[in-house]
Amino acid sequence: DEPLEFDENLPNNEIKALAKMYASVYNRLKDYQNNLELKVSQRTVDLESANNNLKTEIKTRIAAEIELVDARKRADKANNAKTVFLSHITHELRTPLNGIIGYTQILARSDLEKSTKEYISHINRCGEHLLALINNILDLNKIESGAMELVQKPMNLATALDNVMSIVDQKSRAKGLDCCLECSNNMPINVIGDEEKIKQVIINLLGNAIKFTNKGTVCLSVSVEPAGTVRFSVEDTGQGILKKDQECIFEPFRQSKGSTSKDASTGLGLSISRDMVALMGGELKVISETGKGSCFYFELELPVDESSRLAVKDVEPTGLSGTE
Repeated sequence: DEPLEFDENLPNNEIKALAKMYASVYNRLKDYQNNLELKVSQRTVDLESANNNLKTEIKTRIAAEIELVDARKRADKANNAKTVFLSHITHELRTPLNGIIGYTQILARSDLEKSTKEYISHINRCGEHLLALINNILDLNKIESGAMELVQKPMNLATALDNVMSIVDQKSRAKGLDCCLECSNNMPINVIGDEEKIKQVIINLLGNAIKFTNKGTVCLSVSVEPAGTVRFSVEDTGQGILKKDQECIFEPFRQSKGSTSKDASTGLGLSISRDMVALMGGELKVISETGKGSCFYFELELPVDESSRLAVKDVEPTGLSGTE
């Protein structure tokens, strides 16, 4: 639109001044209106463009979400197939391996030459190690698939600890280590818990302690905490663990880079132990200093078996205070 004009030939009076002011105001309002319409038009174009971009982004994200769901389904399917395969193959491997170990034990009791017995003993140790690895893989497979369950039932804690120490005693003797068991006077004997998992975790921890300790002691301590939980601690005078490795050692297939042990290992023992302790409601932790040793510990709630509750004065099993 053309700007509003007024006749300059009008007499110089109030009417001319008013007309001039009116024309000026009108033209400014007209310019503002035109600018506003232009801005609204531009904003509309921008909004339409943003809206189109948003629609495109939504479509892209929906497609990506669908692809992610499909990928997750494929991964779950592959993982389930792996779980089934591992479960079957490890069970199949254990059967002939148990036969090999059994026959080596029979041959070891036969009247053979010393060198032959040494060979048989080596075969037996290799077979036992391989069986332990297979059992670890089975346990890891159960944990990952959620198939591992707690079996809470009455157990004699003192007897369980006695059994554990008898299992590791020979290994500690072979390395010349002093392997001891220390229990507090108020430790309950008859409790409710998963005996097999408790024993397996402690055996794993003691086995590691013996493996990485060349001289000194390995000690299992059991005490009752103020909160009522039972604390299990495995302490050694071994090589210790680097600070930066004290978290990663609980991950599957991971070991401390500072390890100097020559014993073969998959690095599954601590990972399985951590998961078993977590399943029982505790947390496996470590305190370690390189060159001075390590202490792995965890606490569990083990309710007293009321049907056979006994006051314990001294629960240290005879002959297990050391290796003498």
